[in-house]
Amino acid sequence: MRKLLFSVVVLAGTWAFMGPVAGASVLNPFRHFFEHHEPVKPQVPKAIKPSWALGQKLYVRACESCHGPKGNGEGFWGLPTGDKAPALDHLSPSENTPEFLTRMIAQGKGMMPEWSLVLNRVQIESLVQYLRSLNTQDIH
Repeated sequence: MRKLLFSVVVLAGTWAFMGPVAGASVLNPFRHFFEHHEPVKPQVPKAIKPSWALGQKLYVRACESCHGPKGNGEGFWGLPTGDKAPALDHLSPSENTPEFLTRMIAQGKGMMPEWSLVLNRVQIESLVQYLRSLNTQDIH
């Protein structure tokens, strides 16, 4: 307690005898508490656009285990029925449309899960871009 009282007396004495110049150096580390600052504006992230690269990453994380690394249905996991997952690299022209693929990914079908519960619109559109690139012979 004596040390605290001594410190306060020394600081007060320094301020009283040497003026604000000495006090400024003592209070310098604390000046940010007394200065007025404009509030920091939150930075809004730029809108993310669908991309093939994002689609490829999502395919590896979500689809590759069933549909295979090349999309040929040779995945690590087989379906509980013993069948392979459908091949995605030889889709018919009617299946290789953005609308069909988006609906299939978002809503699922049969053993295919409903990915709209996990993926957002941009992620699904990116996945569609990647899947369509597996079928380049059918895109016009």
